[in-house]
Amino acid sequence: MRDLPEPAHRVDLKNAWVEWLCDSCGFRPTWHFTGTFDQSRHGLVHHETAVRYWRMALGILNREMGGPRYKHKWGHCYFSYLAGVEDHRLGGAHIHVAGDLWIDGAYLKSWWAATCGFPWFRPVTGQESLTAYILKHVIGQDDQPHWWIQKTPRAVILEGGLRRVVLQPGNEASQGWVTQGPLTGE
Repeated sequence: MRDLPEPAHRVDLKNAWVEWLCDSCGFRPTWHFTGTFDQSRHGLVHHETAVRYWRMALGILNREMGGPRYKHKWGHCYFSYLAGVEDHRLGGAHIHVAGDLWIDGAYLKSWWAATCGFPWFRPVTGQESLTAYILKHVIGQDDQPHWWIQKTPRAVILEGGLRRVVLQPGNEASQGWVTQGPLTGE
């Protein structure tokens, strides 16, 4: 099956999201994760279920980095991310996620494989092209992206195999689980 060109209104919407996330918010993803569901275990997974499993994975990753009270340290998530759910060619949904800080990709892959199905994780360098790729699939299905922008300067410190997140005081972040488009202004 050949990909057809995107309609102009979807291209404009995608470009507005990319500009807002990458330029206005400074989102610079460094990794890409795709989680596909094993239909023999889960059947056909709907978009809401894919997002629910991603939220479960986020909780696990955040507890690994910040302990059980991580929400008191940095809120919803220590890294910024963009997630989009799309219909898989075999049926059901799968999720694409781009994030900006170090995560334990091997741990995420092993958890997803044991819990959901088939994980794929890799580092990236083309931040805007990855952001556009995820948004293309989301907008093409008239869906909305899920995002979290952590505005506070933070860093993942690796010390002899130990990892910790360092955040500056005054933690502020913005998120959107269901949005109507790029926000304008603060």
